[in-house]
Amino acid sequence: MKNYLLIPFFLLFGWHTSNAQVAINNDGADPDNSAVLDIQSSSRGLLAPRMSTSQRDAISNPVAGLLIYNTNTHILELFDGSTWGSVAGEEGAIVLPLVLSGSVLNITATTADAMGEITDLGGDSVIRYGHCWSAYPNATVHFEFTDLGGTNTIGTFTSNLNSLEISTTYYVKAYAENSAGISYGQEMSFATETSGGNSPCPGTPTFTYGGQVYNTIMIGNQCWMKENLNIGTMIVSTTPQSSNGTIEKYCVYDDVDRCAVYGGLYQWNEMMQYVTTESTQGVCPTGWHIPTDTEWSTLESNVSGGGDLKEAGLAHWFAPNTGATDASGYTALPGGYISNNFGSVFSYRDAAWFWTSSQTDVLKAWMWDVRYSISTIQRNERLKSFGLSVRCIKD
Repeated sequence: MKNYLLIPFFLLFGWHTSNAQVAINNDGADPDNSAVLDIQSSSRGLLAPRMSTSQRDAISNPVAGLLIYNTNTHILELFDGSTWGSVAGEEGAIVLPLVLSGSVLNITATTADAMGEITDLGGDSVIRYGHCWSAYPNATVHFEFTDLGGTNTIGTFTSNLNSLEISTTYYVKAYAENSAGISYGQEMSFATETSGGNSPCPGTPTFTYGGQVYNTIMIGNQCWMKENLNIGTMIVSTTPQSSNGTIEKYCVYDDVDRCAVYGGLYQWNEMMQYVTTESTQGVCPTGWHIPTDTEWSTLESNVSGGGDLKEAGLAHWFAPNTGATDASGYTALPGGYISNNFGSVFSYRDAAWFWTSSQTDVLKAWMWDVRYSISTIQRNERLKSFGLSVRCIKD
């Protein structure tokens, strides 16, 4: 450890004492009678110890009168015996905050997690912070960005980047804004995966339920079944499903072989097993549940549209199956639906309708669908007596 004493300073300016007083100057003048230490210079200043707020707070038993320069607030601070206060006024100079861009992790075909760190607030509260990104260099908040709100503390943070394009290089920066303006961290780049279809859920690539093997798919931070649920005993579609201790399902045209391909169709109450609590297990296997409307909304934000969810090609979908790429790996199949008139089949091979566990009132609940003729995802409410497809999501 190097010890830098004041000797060079004293050689330049001179040091002498008088009655237990000290003067440091270059003209040999005595110290002022009111001062223990009298320093005079027209070219140099007195440098107080510089430290962050956390370092200041780590000082053990500070004595009243202790002086430091706070590198977070840019203020000379004095301890009065109980609290730290400003020597130079209520506020120091406000400057831009300092922010660092970190690694980009958990990259999928359509999502990624970007890391960042605020290291200095700039002497003011941060109004907003997060990340901005673009498919072109020099991204700013005028492009896509996250807003994680305001903060009065330094530290690390994570932004979830959603709705990215597959096989695309992105440029991302952390940013932070206070009353002095916006500052950016260094620009990082990353590339999304070619397809999410090769990413089963970690630790659960497949599972067996009711004698049928199901695959899984990780989309963003959600683990979904890759096939439509097919559990229960088929009943004819002219008969209402009922609470009788047996899981009942409809099959398109009362053909059990179609259930093996497109899954069963369930009335809302049967699917929920006659409870109304969101996220209930219902007819799903243990450790899985009926997705909520919010979870479906998250799925929508993690893909670029309905085309990313639909199985590609015309093996099961009617032409033109617009925009179908199955980029997410969800592989939605068009089982259509059974209407509330019981027995009437609609949209078989031209739409996949999926229930949520979120009801809108005593008679209706939210559902989401994708269709053969468009590439978007639709959200609507339907009568609970309709028979729709089900996809379970992992707890």
